[in-house]
This record gives sequence, C-alpha cells and structure tokens, in this order.
Amino acid sequence: MLDSTLSSADTSLQSSSVLQDFFDNAPIGIYTSTPDGRFLAANPAMATLFRYDSPRDFIASVTDITGQLYADPADRQEFKRLVDVHGEVKNQEFRMVRRDGTVIWVSLSGRGIQDSEGNIVQYQGFVSDITGRKLTEDEIINARNQYQSLVDNIPGIAFRCKYDEYWTMLYMSDQSVDLTGYPACDFIHNSIRSYVSVIHPEDRPIVVKSIEDAVSAGLHWDIQYRVHHKDGHFRWVNEEGQGIFGIDGTVAYLDGFILDITERKISEESLLIYKSAVDQSMDGIALADMDGHIRLVNNAWAAMHGYTHDEIIGCHLSLFHTPEQMTHEVEPQIERVIIDGSGQGEIGHLHKDGSILRTQMTLKALKGTDGEYIGLLSSARDITQEVKWREQARFHGYFRTLISEISSRLVLIHNDKTFDEAVDYMLASLGQLFDMDRSYFLRFSDDLSTMSNTHEWCSPGSTAQINRIQKFPTSNFSWSLSCLFELRPLHIPDVKELPEEARAEREEFQFQGIQSLLCLPIYNEEKKIIGFIGFDAVRTHYSWSLEQIALMQMLAEILGNAIFRLESVFALEKSEEKFRFLAENASDFIYKMMIPEGVYEYASPSASRLTGFSPEDFYNNPGLIRKVIHPDWRNFLDEQWNSVLGGNTPDFFEYQIVDKNGESRWLAQSNSYLKDNNGKITSMVGVVRDVTERKRTEQALYKQQALEKILTSLAIGFINVPLEKVDAALDQMLETIGEFTQTDRVYIFQHDASRSVTINTHEWCADGVTPEIGNLQSVPLDLLQVILDPLQKGEIVYIQDVASLSVDHDIRAHFEAQSISSIVAIPLMQGGMNVGFVGFDAVKAPRIFSESEMNILKVQAQIVSNILERLKAEKALHASEQRYRDYILNTPYGLFIADKKGRIQFVNPAACALSGYSEDELISMKISDLLSIEAHKSSLRHFHNVIKKGRAKGEYDMLTKYGDRHWWSVTSVKISNDQFLGFCHDITMRKKAEDQMRLMSTTDDLTGLWNRRHFMQALGREVDRAIRYGHFFSVLLMDIDHFKRVNDKYGHDVGDQALRHFSATIQKGLRQVDILGRLGGEEFGIILPQTDLDGAFSIAERLRKKLERSPLCINESSVSITVSIGLAAWNMDTSMDEILKMADDALYHAKNCGRNQTAKHVFHDT
Repeated sequence: MLDSTLSSADTSLQSSSVLQDFFDNAPIGIYTSTPDGRFLAANPAMATLFRYDSPRDFIASVTDITGQLYADPADRQEFKRLVDVHGEVKNQEFRMVRRDGTVIWVSLSGRGIQDSEGNIVQYQGFVSDITGRKLTEDEIINARNQYQSLVDNIPGIAFRCKYDEYWTMLYMSDQSVDLTGYPACDFIHNSIRSYVSVIHPEDRPIVVKSIEDAVSAGLHWDIQYRVHHKDGHFRWVNEEGQGIFGIDGTVAYLDGFILDITERKISEESLLIYKSAVDQSMDGIALADMDGHIRLVNNAWAAMHGYTHDEIIGCHLSLFHTPEQMTHEVEPQIERVIIDGSGQGEIGHLHKDGSILRTQMTLKALKGTDGEYIGLLSSARDITQEVKWREQARFHGYFRTLISEISSRLVLIHNDKTFDEAVDYMLASLGQLFDMDRSYFLRFSDDLSTMSNTHEWCSPGSTAQINRIQKFPTSNFSWSLSCLFELRPLHIPDVKELPEEARAEREEFQFQGIQSLLCLPIYNEEKKIIGFIGFDAVRTHYSWSLEQIALMQMLAEILGNAIFRLESVFALEKSEEKFRFLAENASDFIYKMMIPEGVYEYASPSASRLTGFSPEDFYNNPGLIRKVIHPDWRNFLDEQWNSVLGGNTPDFFEYQIVDKNGESRWLAQSNSYLKDNNGKITSMVGVVRDVTERKRTEQALYKQQALEKILTSLAIGFINVPLEKVDAALDQMLETIGEFTQTDRVYIFQHDASRSVTINTHEWCADGVTPEIGNLQSVPLDLLQVILDPLQKGEIVYIQDVASLSVDHDIRAHFEAQSISSIVAIPLMQGGMNVGFVGFDAVKAPRIFSESEMNILKVQAQIVSNILERLKAEKALHASEQRYRDYILNTPYGLFIADKKGRIQFVNPAACALSGYSEDELISMKISDLLSIEAHKSSLRHFHNVIKKGRAKGEYDMLTKYGDRHWWSVTSVKISNDQFLGFCHDITMRKKAEDQMRLMSTTDDLTGLWNRRHFMQALGREVDRAIRYGHFFSVLLMDIDHFKRVNDKYGHDVGDQALRHFSATIQKGLRQVDILGRLGGEEFGIILPQTDLDGAFSIAERLRKKLERSPLCINESSVSITVSIGLAAWNMDTSMDEILKMADDALYHAKNCGRNQTAKHVFHDT
C-alpha cells in the first residue's frame, strides 16, 4: 500500500533527504520508543515540546517514559493497552510533564510495530500540544456556569439552540423532564433525539414559519404548539424566544422559554379534531351530492388537482375527469357503488393544468336517516408516480437483459470479425429499443483531425449515411465535438434550437433529416477519446432522460474498453515480434522453459557464447544444463528447481558452470514466471549473464582484504555512512540487535589472516554488564576449538548453560571469566570459509534462545557477512527510508509537496482527509485552489517568505471539496529551489472558540449589539483614521424616553423586549459602515463615518421618526417608544472624550426640551 500511495510523488520524495526534511521540520513531535519505556528516535519538534535542547538530549535524558513524561502513570498503561488491543491509538488526550515540571495537555497518536511472531517491539507515533485549546474550553465553560444558576430557577424550560433544520439544542434546562418525559441531555446536540422530533408533525410548519418571520424582522416570537411526551400523550406548550445575532449580522443562535399550557388547550382541541383529521389527511377527500356537485373537499384533494377550495365547491365531478373518463370509468363506478354501497379502483383524474393523474380511488354512497342515498364520499390517492415506476421497471427489466447480452458480446471480442458483429448487434438492438431511425459508430483518426462512419444501423425507410461520412474534418463541427472531447454526452432534443455558433452542425443535421440526436463518447482506459456512437430521430422528436443517457453511457464505456483490449492484443503481437528480435541479438542467454516438463521452448543464440553449446543442443537434450552446472553447484540448482516445482518463484541467483571447453564460468540469472488462471506456474523465462570477471575480482578481494571489505560494505549498507564512521554504525547496529533480543552482550570476532588468533572488533553491552573487548584482542583459535569446528561448517553454536560444559574444557573457564551463562555464536561465512562470528551473551542469568530468535540472529549475521551485495544494500536503504514514509502516511498533519508555482506534486492521506479531495484530485490542483478568496492575498506573502527565508508559518481560511470553510495552520519549508514542503492541520474548533470568546467580550447579551467597551474601541479607531486621512464623522447618543415607566408598568420582561425592539428598529435604518452599540441601560450610541453634522441630523431625525411609528406590540395592546438624541461632529481640534461630551450635552438639551427630539452640538467661534 505504501508504494502505491507514494507512486504519484515527485521522484525527489524517494530520496532520504526529503524524508529527513519531513522528519526534521514536522511541526509536531514524531517518536519511536520501546515497550519498556525508552525512546529510540525523536525529531526536533518532540524535543522542543518537552523543553529539551535537542533530540539527542531528549533521548538520552528520558529513560523512563512513564515516570518522566506522564502526569498520571496510568495513562501510559492505558495507551499500551489500547495499542495491544487495536494495533493503534489516534488523538488520545493526556496530561504530560515537561523537563521544567510544567504540565501540558497533548494529543497522542501511535501504533505498534510487531516482529515476525506478532509481538510488539516498538511504538511509533505523533505528539501535538493542545494546551491552548484546553484552556480556551475551560474559559468558555466557566463563562457559561455564571448563567446556569439563574436559568435553573426559572419556571418552564429555558433553552439555547442553533438556527438550523433540527433546532439543535446547545443548552436546555432540567425542566424538560416534566414537559417531555426526557432529560435535557437527550436533546443536547441531538445526542439521542432532536427537539424537533418531539414536536407534533402537524405543528412543525407553522412553528418554523413563525420563528423564521420573527428572526427575519428582528422581533421575538410567541407561539403555541404540541410536543410528544414520553408517556405517549401530547402536551400543549407556549414558547417565547428571540434570535441572537452575531457581529456579521447573521443569526448566532436562538434563546427562549417553553411553558406547559395543556389544560387550557384540551377543551379547544376537542372542537377541532374532526376537521383537522379531514384537512390533514394525505389522501384527497371530497363529498358530493347525488347529482355529482361538490359540497366539501379537504386540502389534499385541492392540492392534488391544483385548485383552491373556492374554485371547487359547487362544481361537478366532471371538472376532474375528461368526457371519456366520465363515460368509461367514473359513471360505471358510481352505478356499482349505488348497488354495492362502496367500491374502489384505479381511475384517471384531470389536473387543472391539463395533465392526467392516476389515482387509487375509494367511493362510498352515504345514506340519510330515511335510508335514501344523499351523497357520495370519495377518497383518492395519487399513484401517478407509482404507475410510472411500474412502467419504468418493465422497461428497465428488458433494458438490463439487453445490456447483459450486449456486454457479453463485447467481452468476447477477440478479432475484427467478432468486433464488427458485436457493434452491429449493439447498434441494431438499441436503435430498435428506443424506436430510433439510425444508430452508428463514428471513429476519430489518431490526431483527431477527421472522423469516419465505420458501423451503421438504419430502420426501414431511413437513408444510410455510412458511405457519405468518411474522413469528415472535425474542425467543421467544433461546437458539438468540444462536448465529446470533454468525454460528455451530447444530447440535442431539437436540432432547430441549436445556437448560432452551431450553424454548421444544424445544417448537416437538417441535411440528414435529423430532428433529435444523442451522441455518446467512446474512450479507452486512459481516458483518450476513440470516437462516438450516435442515435438519430428522423420521423419525430425524441428526448432522452438522464437515466437513459447514463445507462447508454455505461454501454459506451464497455465498448471503449473492448476496443482498447482488442488494440492491446494487436500491440502485444507486435511487441512479441520485437522481443524475439531483441532476444536473438542480445548478448545475454535468454530462454523459456516449460514447467514442470523442464523442456526448452526457446533458447537464444547467446547460449553458444556462454556455454559452448548451441540452442539446438539444449532443445535436443533438456538434461544438458545439469551436466554444464559445476559439480559444487548442482545441489543448489536442484533446490532452486524443486522450489519452482513447489510453486515458489526465486527471481535471482548466481552459480558456476563448466563450459564445453572445460573452462569454469560464473553466471548470474534473473527469472520471471508465467502462470495460468489458477495461479499455477506454466513456464519460466530466464536471462543469464556472464559475471565471471566480477566474481574473480570479488574472490580476490575476499582473500586479500576480508576485514576491509566488511567495513566498506557496512558503509554502503548504512545509507552511505562515511568510511570513518563505519565502526560507529556497526556499534549502533549491535546496540539495536542487543536491545531487540534483550541480550546482555553482543559482539563481532574476526579471524586474522594467519587463522591463529581471533580479534574482538566491536562490542555492545547492556547497562550493568562489564565490557570485555579490551581483554579479547588476540584470542587463540585453539582455545575456541569447541565452537570453532561447527562454525567452520557454517553451523550455529548454542550453549544454553555454560555450567553444563566439562570442567576439563579450557573454554568453560574462558566463558566463566566473562560471567557468561548462555552463549550463541553465528558464523560469518565468506566464499564457504568461516572468517569470524557474531556472539550473543546472557550474563545475568541463563537464557533460552528460541529457534525463531536464532533465525533472526542468523539473518543479522548474514547482513554483516554479505554487506557488499547490492541487493542487501538497497533493502537496508529501503528499511531506513520506510520509517519516514510511515511517518508521512500516518501523521495526523496534512502534508503537501508543491513546486514554486504552487502545483501540488504529492499529498499524504491526512491532506486528503482535511481537504475532502482524493489524492488524484489534489495532484491535478494548485495550492491556491484550496484557498478562500480572503486568504489569497496573505498566502502570497506566505509563499514569498518561503522562497526568500526558507520557512513560513500562518493561519488561512481554506475551502474543502464540499464548499465547507475550515481554518488551517500551515507551516512551509523550502526543500529545494523548485520545491517546498507544507504541513497543515485543522484549527477550526480553536478559531470558533476564540470567536465565541471574542463575541462574549464585545457584544451585549440582551440586544446582540456592540457593548460599551467595543464601542469605545471603535470610536478610538475612527478618531485615529480621521486624523491620519483628514476624514470626518459624527457621533449620536440616544436615550429611550421614560423607559423606567415601561419597566414599572409592564415588567422587566417587556422592558427587555422594548430594548430589543428598539435595537432592531434602529439597526435596520443604518448603513453597513455605521456602528451601533448599547452603552448601558437604555442608553445607546452610533458612530457615523464620513458624515457631517447636517447629514447626521437628517439620519437622527429619520431614525427617531421611524421608531415613533413602530410601537411595540404586547399581546393585544401596543407600547409607544420614543427616543431623545444628541449629536456632535468631529473636527481636528476634538479629542474622543470631547466629542462624547459634546454629544452628551446635546442629548441633555434634547431631554430638557421635552424629549422625543434631536439636538446637535454646534461649534461657535470665540
């Protein structure tokens, strides 16, 4: 999965440098640790997060993750438990401790890395700091708690909800249990049910409309409706509420109270039950007299037929039926009802617009007290759509059968003849199905410059066009073909209505007598257009439905795939000819052998050059190859052959042969395999190359510089480690092996050239274990004879308990002097010769090494022994890079690589999840395609900083694939002159929390206006702007007249309504740039930018008169509200305090002069 995910990335991603850039520059912590609590790797962000100087300092200092980093050690155990159970942990939140003792909140993700037996040997994952988000959440909770006590003591339900389809509750008081039977927590965020779900279905529309109208007008609402109680009964409630508006003028949320009024409504409701049942019926109900004149209909009947009640009452039943329907359907039905008392059936109804409805109608004759029929009761249900569905189902059933037959024929295409037959059948079948006059297949030339009709079907009497339409220039039909070149269907219901730019198409279509047509593009798997199939309606117009077009397009795609497959077969035949030419002239020996027969199907001429035997020799004597193989290698080749017969596929090996002249040669062989449909190997293709000279060079180096070769090979194997650091790399390898196997001591011994002594060249010891490397520089091989004999045979030596050795053995004393309890020695073999061994000691206590463990240790020893082999070096490099790729694919941060023009070249899965786009979609986009309009300007500065300074960080408003706006934190790093690496993560929740805190600190809770603090800040900014640019502005101070009387007479609830009514009325009369704020109590202020004294006076008077004409309605009475206004205009000699003082003096003057008027402060020259 990793390879496929990274395949679309720029080739630079494959290098270690880019992967290292990601690891070193990632803005979140990345780590690798052991189950016992030690870090193996950490990036700079990890060290910085916990206040360490560097990753090296962090790894060396933190030796106990549980005790040093976790505020609660139980959290570490929970993390390990979750990984053990689920394999990974995502975004778990824990408290952790920094180096300086401070406690932070982090989001922790991780996964377990398992060995071959399924045991977790490492943890890898990510850590990010979420302390800021946690603190913001705590502040919001504290602010909300201040209001909780007040709300809990108010009778009825207090609530706050979103202004959405479900009225998603953000808060609801506990009294919900009394009213609905459900606790408030059931409704919060619709956790179990939404509040809308308990509202009576009949009441929902009027409730929604009443609230929408009130919110739109900026007024409160007072409505009555029913809610469903848990006990199965309905309760009547009275709801009062208001919309709370945000800074941008949109509705932030709804606040209100709900009271139980069930007892009062029970008596009223009983009178409306019957009428409501009839009116709310989904079936149309009509009552007619015996003459057929309508006396009563419900809403459904009127809506079904498109009339109002007044248009229907008194009319005859024939209003709803055609004369033919009355004669053949309705009147016979009435006669049967009079006889039987009732009846039902499907009957056609006439809609007001002239369309015909199909209905399921029940008709019942009503009798009076005297037993005579007095009327007809009709109940009708519209089943028009159901009838259409039945008809469509019959059509689709036939169409699916046809599609299956056509698809089968297209799939079975294998040559030109079967292709022509399948296409002709397809065109004829579809043409007849849709009653077309002509269907055809036009194919484009390779350069799309011309098109030719290759297949055609015509209905009887239609004129064929196949001979005429050959090599038509496509440039003459650019309007229609532009649609097909974009791989979109071309549907023309009426040729006459084509636009002027399609004149050439219209003239050609009319020449052919076409009235309507449909063309569907044919393209291959690479989305390259091949041609199109068309369907012409000549006799009449025809309009295809979207569903029909979609089904036809599916067949067009199958045809395109069939053409692609047929052309691929032709290409394969040509490729086979080319391959044979290359094989005949290649210097390598190429052959194909049948499995399991072992017979050569093909042998290239180079067989003679490599072996001395001709291809015919191998054809005539399949067993010749075994005689050519060097005796020392025959068993090896037998094993490879048996492996192939067993279903395995060894792809590369080297061996020796003896050619026809008796000369020994080294050959390298690469294999590929062909399998049948059941996965069984049927043949093997081998490419054999003479590598004799290379092998001779290698063997000479092995003999002369064995130790130097090992060191050089290690340098290659450890990702190009410099020569002088090879020992350090080997030491690190031993440490890794020792920690992984939990061995006390790991070391390397190499025999000297004389093979008289062996030398301890490298050693690693666990904590508390004494190093021995200084005492083991020239150990006589005779002393180690007990283990040396099997090592020289390439066998592993395993002594589980040293104490079990005979006391007469000198080697026992040698081991006991080093405190060895158990030992494993793995031979290092070069060219069949033992050149040393890798040892593993258990010192603290005897240790049992399982067979699987020793196999792992043997693999490690082979890496050391064969380190010059290129394949091993590449695998080691891949293993080194694999960890970084895992980080890239599993990091919760989105990762982008883009060029200097912003074109995206690589993304990881997290980037796809954040944006909503797939990987393929993002690769075709630019970074700018993800930005909102507002974010474009700031993003240009961001990219400029990346190019000039190498790094940039910012927060931007982004758009997802689905149009949602999200805030991202973006960190970008320049990784080359042409590329930069970007990290991003979603901070929308943090931004919303900050906006909510900002809103709470700057707005007035009751009116939703700016509060005094924000108003004064805005005034200060306006003064600064006026000074800087020489602008002017005015300030209005307003005081509601006799507001105390309103509170005293009507109560504080009405007083609050008056304040909201005042705010909404004034706000509607202002410009968008004007600033309205509540300064306290009934005092308000307005800032009017770019407005002089006279202009401000006109605005003030208009607002005052508008308020005077807009009384507040309370129940059935109205409360008149007036306002006194004082205003002043700013000049260059006026400070902020002075202009407020002048406006306040003018307000005082207006109130002293009788109120309900405007006064302005006028400057006088002194």
